[in-house]
Amino acid sequence: METCSILRSAGVLESGTYVIDPDGEDQGVEPFPVFCDMNSLRADGVTVVGHDSESRTRVSPFEEAGCYSRQITYRQASLLQLRSLIQASESCTQLVKLECRHTRFLGEEWGWWVSWDGRRMNSWGSTSTDSKKCACGERGNTGY
Repeated sequence: METCSILRSAGVLESGTYVIDPDGEDQGVEPFPVFCDMNSLRADGVTVVGHDSESRTRVSPFEEAGCYSRQITYRQASLLQLRSLIQASESCTQLVKLECRHTRFLGEEWGWWVSWDGRRMNSWGSTSTDSKKCACGERGNTGY
């Protein structure tokens, strides 16, 4: 099957690891294992691809914009396989969580992420494109 959503539509109701083939059998990319969350709030089955940055990472203070970076490596899926999954999917998200105190991470070009095709991105979560803010900062409820 191409995605967990299609597995769910085919009657698979148990969450677990499944091998999917986003571009179809005997096509371009090789099938690869993913976690299918069939119990998500979304009723259609969610495809989860694990990566090496799922646990907390303490970052020491930095003085210059962009001086800390983290390369994310996805488990058991190449960039081509991920692109194929994205094309076969109705929607796609990558969650990023930042817990901080007294940070200059957001705004004024201090923090950004890089898209799969190398573009520097300044929007975070459900914010406006290039807002340079997180969602709570855009709403004005930053908590400090």
